[in-house]
Amino acid sequence: MQSAAKAGARHDNDHGEGSRAGHRPRVEDLCVDFKTPDHGWTRIVDNVGLSVRKGETVGLVGESGSGKTVTSLAIMHLLARNARISGSIVVNDRDLNTLSEKQLDDVRGAEVAMIFQEPRRSLNPAFTVGDQVAEAVRRHRKCSRKDAWARAIELFDRVGIPDPAKRAHAYPHQFSGGMCQRVMLAMALSCDPDVLIADEPTTALDVTVQRQVLGLIHELQLELGLGVLLITHDLSVVAEVCDRAAVMYAGRIVEDAPILELFDNPRHPYTAGLLHAMPDPVRHAEKMGVIPGRVPPPHEFVDSCRFAPRCPYAQDKCTEASCRCRPSEPIISCVASAPTRSRWRTLSMTDTTAAGAHADLRKNAGDVALAIEGLTKSYPAKRNLLGRVTETVDAVRGVNLEVRSGETLALVGESGAGKSTVGRLALRLIEPDKGSIKVLGDDITAMGRTDLRKVRGRATMIFQDPFKSLNPRAQIKYSIAEPMLSQGGYSSSDRDKRIAALLDRVGLTAHHLERFPYEMSGGQLQRVAIARALVTDPEVVVCDEPVAALDMSIRSHVINLLRELQAERNLAYLFISHDMSLVRVIADRIAVMKRGEIVECDEAAALFSDSANEYTRTLLSAIPLLIRASARSGPHPSRESQDRVRRGCDADRVGQGP
Repeated sequence: MQSAAKAGARHDNDHGEGSRAGHRPRVEDLCVDFKTPDHGWTRIVDNVGLSVRKGETVGLVGESGSGKTVTSLAIMHLLARNARISGSIVVNDRDLNTLSEKQLDDVRGAEVAMIFQEPRRSLNPAFTVGDQVAEAVRRHRKCSRKDAWARAIELFDRVGIPDPAKRAHAYPHQFSGGMCQRVMLAMALSCDPDVLIADEPTTALDVTVQRQVLGLIHELQLELGLGVLLITHDLSVVAEVCDRAAVMYAGRIVEDAPILELFDNPRHPYTAGLLHAMPDPVRHAEKMGVIPGRVPPPHEFVDSCRFAPRCPYAQDKCTEASCRCRPSEPIISCVASAPTRSRWRTLSMTDTTAAGAHADLRKNAGDVALAIEGLTKSYPAKRNLLGRVTETVDAVRGVNLEVRSGETLALVGESGAGKSTVGRLALRLIEPDKGSIKVLGDDITAMGRTDLRKVRGRATMIFQDPFKSLNPRAQIKYSIAEPMLSQGGYSSSDRDKRIAALLDRVGLTAHHLERFPYEMSGGQLQRVAIARALVTDPEVVVCDEPVAALDMSIRSHVINLLRELQAERNLAYLFISHDMSLVRVIADRIAVMKRGEIVECDEAAALFSDSANEYTRTLLSAIPLLIRASARSGPHPSRESQDRVRRGCDADRVGQGP
């Protein structure tokens, strides 16, 4: 990356004379409207302005529903037919809004490429991943099929897919979520574009692969002068890799600043609230910070300050139509400039979602709720011409785990380590080869279908990919009610009350019930999946990456909700995650998994402070951390400053009040 001095000089030049010529792309006064049956033309994106310079990484952050993904799709001209775009989108001195569809096809991939938020929905399940990347190469390059295939294998090797020549023949369903994301990255980079739009590119990746992917993007920037627009809800990633960040709320950009300035001195209350909602990887917190309320739906957007109903600094004039906090004048015109996060800390203590002290669950841990012993599972890797298995791969090898009532056991490890397989085996969603599984004292290993269905009312799962776990033809209200219908014993009014209560607690509203899964964002679908898992009042919950797709504020709400429910009902959680900083917040004990085996299991505090396992230390060293400007020599924090933060050196940590 560039030095801090160079980065600062570049940002200073952004507003100087002639600076526009270097912007790729440049978005000015972008407005996006959607026509809906209930509300007619509704504005989703309101006068947005963005720019990305050659070799620069710009982060676009904000809560789910703020309009980040719609903005990126508008730049690519990939919106549905019921959308209309106004303003200008300039790439290499051409306004994309003036191009024909054929001309846009030539631009997409060759000049501007995109990594989509949900890779499984973007890959064709009927073709191998190698064929799909090779097709993208041949679309923009005059080359033979052989050369395109060779280019695909080269890209797979570069993005870290093991044995690329062999794995290129695999289909998307044979890849994990993280592996699919790497395929999407290879496809996006196949034709060396000038601009890369990355929509949540690291959501499905573990911390080590995340660092590799972000490092790869940085290398390509140095080689090709690639400009990157990084859309993410992970502010720690933004702090580590971005040169500048734009904060988006309710369709508007509310703050745009160089990264060090934005994290050290956030000028908009919404930015400060997002920073306060970040997990603290240094120490265990009783509860996570939250921003009260939620982003309003687009049909409720107002002309005055849209954050005022949630802002602790709001004044009467903030809700007036003449409020100066307009899209053309973000930040500077805000009446609550330079807020401190200590104020947010005080306010969040009174928020109903985060209210109530969280008990020390380890002290109150009860009987064993989930016991796994000698669990083994293998899958066929190769078959002969007769279809007989000639080679297998061990996904899980002799795993032993124990989770008590009122306890959270986190299962961590890299993508492909076998974490999700263990979670599915724990509820017998897939059949084990060997071992025993006891849920609430009952051995479910040999249970019949009827008895197993009853157990699954008391032991449920929050799946990693919410879109795949929900019926695409069913409305959300049915998807949430389905577990109650399956278990029986719930009246219609009881179902409605439970659904309404859970929707509010996970940050959704009643108008979401009539939607289908394809009409909702990834973060909204994840909240639906959480509500669905909790609707039958379970005693054991297997959480497979339950908040990976959520933005910082909603994630804090959900984690606080999970912990509150755990305290109220003495729930046992098997919490599967690749986010080590989040695990530090929620876990009582941590089990580290590598290549199908548990390599370490210890109390969370002990594991973070003094792990004896080299693999665990590798995971911990890859955690992105926020470093104050005084501890940084450039956009990327040094390893020494990261180590100081991990040891709890408060002087270097972001988020300390004055």
